[in-house]
Amino acid sequence: MGVLVVGGDKIDPLRTFLKETLKAKTVIHYPAEKLNRLKAHLPNGIDLVVVLINCINQNTMKTIKSAARRRRIPFLYTHSLGHLKRCIGDVQYIFCH
Repeated sequence: MGVLVVGGDKIDPLRTFLKETLKAKTVIHYPAEKLNRLKAHLPNGIDLVVVLINCINQNTMKTIKSAARRRRIPFLYTHSLGHLKRCIGDVQYIFCH
């Protein structure tokens, strides 16, 4: 499974959590300063998009959301690792069923 994390600067704890909990083989990070590269195209091999909402603007969120929907990739918005841990049960359900 590949996960794209959008926003944020240092995501090492988040990367570790995704690899351990969701068994993500690849975690690609697009920090806020690289978002202009993302545009409307998501990298290949992505099965989930995690957007850190406190680090990007609304237009970028809309762009990412529409790109993920076009490719039918699940996405979720979170503002912290703690919030993601509370929501991850729903994500595990999506990938296990």
